[in-house]
Parts: sequence; C-alpha cells; structure tokens
Amino acid sequence: MKEEVRKLVEKEIEDSPYFLIDVEGGEDTGKILVLLDGREGIGIDDCVRFSRAVSEVIDEDESGKPFRLEISSPGVDRPLVDIRQYHQHIGRTLQMDLSEKQMKGKLLEVHDRSVVVEERLPSKQKHIKDKPGETMEIPFGEIVRSKVIVSFN
Repeated sequence: MKEEVRKLVEKEIEDSPYFLIDVEGGEDTGKILVLLDGREGIGIDDCVRFSRAVSEVIDEDESGKPFRLEISSPGVDRPLVDIRQYHQHIGRTLQMDLSEKQMKGKLLEVHDRSVVVEERLPSKQKHIKDKPGETMEIPFGEIVRSKVIVSFN
C-alpha cells in the first residue's frame, strides 16, 4: 500500500512546485503519512487537495483494509533530507552532523552540490548569543544530518 501511495502522490505533484520527502507507515500501522515540501513550503490547502486526490484513487481500488491517509509538511522538528529543502531555510541556523564533525551554523547560500554556512561559536557566557565564526562551503556529500534550530528571538 505504501508504494502505491508513493506512486499516486508523485503523479499528483508532477506539475506542481512540490516534492515528496517520504511516505511512512503502512498496513501494520493503519496510517500512511505522506510528507511533502516545496521551495517555499507547502500550505494546508494544498495538503488537503493532494490528500483528497490520492484518497479518491485509493478508495476506487480498495484492498479491504481500512487505513488513514495524512498528507503534511515535514515540520521543523524533522531533519532536512532533500537538497531542495535547504532553500527555504536560508538565514536560519542549522545543527549539522558532518562526516568529520558536528557544528551549528547560519545557512547563507544553497548551491547545486553544496551549502555555504557561517559557523556559530558558543559564547562562554549564557546571556550572550553565539558568535559568528568561519564561513565555509560544505558539500552535500559531507552532510550526514541537518536540522533547523527553532529560535524564538
């Protein structure tokens, strides 16, 4: 069922500005979660539209087992897994696990094969913000995991 949903979603978003991040769940959970994103994010109205379109096709070819389909954006609590996700986070701080080290840095630019990040160095005093450090270009191949750090400043 999961692979069928993946194919249906890919067909539905084919001519849209959105892209598929992941399809999670399946028959054993009774729920299938589809994560979509776009260069400028994805709104709830588009998630609802895609959900209805996919549900209509699945309902016609129902296997008999009930399940719940949910289409959503990945949200800031999930790691960035697709190069295209980085564009919407320019100017934000990322926590990055690289092949050689871990670092925190402000995302400045996104290129075809790399990102430019200004490293953020922790201050020794708690009430003082992180200090800017070295600006570096990091190839996507060196990024093991990266996640947006949510700031309420």
